[in-house]
Amino acid sequence: MTQTGDDDATPVQPLIQLAGVGKSFGTNVVLSSIDFDVRPGEVHALCGENGAGKSTCLGLLYGLHQPSSGQIFRDGRATRIESASHAQDLGIGCVFQELSLAGALSVAENIYAGRAPTRLGVVDWPELRRRAEALLAEFGLDIDVSCPVESLPISSRQIVEIAKALSLNSRILLLDEPTSALAPDEVDALFEVLRGLTRKGIGIVYVSHHMAEIFRISDRISVLRDGRHISTVPVSETSQDQVVADMIGGAHPGDVSRAKEGIGDEVLRVRSLTHSDQFADISFSIKAGEIVGMAGLMGARRSEIVRSIVGLMPGATGEIAIHGASVQFSSLRQAMQAD
Repeated sequence: MTQTGDDDATPVQPLIQLAGVGKSFGTNVVLSSIDFDVRPGEVHALCGENGAGKSTCLGLLYGLHQPSSGQIFRDGRATRIESASHAQDLGIGCVFQELSLAGALSVAENIYAGRAPTRLGVVDWPELRRRAEALLAEFGLDIDVSCPVESLPISSRQIVEIAKALSLNSRILLLDEPTSALAPDEVDALFEVLRGLTRKGIGIVYVSHHMAEIFRISDRISVLRDGRHISTVPVSETSQDQVVADMIGGAHPGDVSRAKEGIGDEVLRVRSLTHSDQFADISFSIKAGEIVGMAGLMGARRSEIVRSIVGLMPGATGEIAIHGASVQFSSLRQAMQAD
């Protein structure tokens, strides 16, 4: 974790700052009097429940929205960030959760889209590949940069998206759920890269719902709730329970304890559910009064499994039983009419 100035030290001028910023879309007030800043060489986590205003803050910092009130300061100067391209010119890079890569283009072409090195007026392909390989090597990712992005697994595409932002030589990097599609070893590689960036004085805004990651990589944490700034504290001076309490507006409820008496008979049984090359041998059951979670990285086929169960993806084999009776749904309506 990179150490930055604290309240007792000489103040560090932020790389970028939201000062009393509000944002409304029509009559809908999304943000109100937000104060937030990013210092050189720090990872500043932005936390909050869905709808708290995190994405809108990123949009303001990246020029996708304009403040309805307040000001944005860049290196201490009031600045109007007109657009995403203007933000990039100001040294601000952003990676949103939704990937924006062109699947048919190669990895190298995606990373340096519109900025490919040229020689005698034409693209210098060897140099383009060399630069892309060097950048991806920082992630420990050894892939053919000439292959189309659409041929890569989701996790590798996410890293390519981050590498694309880093290729802009950004001084400020905005990351929206950057690890949502990454395996643990890929998260480790990403964090090593982020630490290397902060050692160069780059400031990072880190948005994530994963508290363990936030406390592992961040220097400061700011919490938003209902579009308002609730707290900003050094990570060393708070706890996961306190951050969650700030997010939800009350004491952390802790682990939910449920009485076994509330669990009834089996209502759904899935056995050996298989769908060509989508998934294979999926088995689980759900009892009355029970909540069963289905977890996995992006691309793990969770949605496809559920769609197959309720008849939205025909062609699956295996057994589906409701209250012990085998069923085979051919449509969502039929599934909804089931007991």
